Amino acid sequence: MITIIVVGTVAASAMFAILLKLFAGDPPETEKLQKGDIIKQLLALSELEDGAVKTKAPVPPRPQPVDNASKPDKSPHTNAVGRTTCLT
Repeated sequence: MITIIVVGTVAASAMFAILLKLFAGDPPETEKLQKGDIIKQLLALSELEDGAVKTKAPVPPRPQPVDNASKPDKSPHTNAVGRTTCLT
């Protein structure tokens, strides 16, 4: 008598598990629509950024470095004051 109850319980739980897998497998249609809307918004934002990058003014060129002849010659043996340093 107990085996009939156990077999019935196992069969019922197996059928319940199968039914859960069948109905829970596919995402609802609203999630697919939301994903599509998000992708459209991201595409629109990226197109706006591309347009903004193209309309920016060009960066001005860097100034040319000063000629070394106009700078005072500092040898590695002199400090900031102009005194010679003691190298050991």
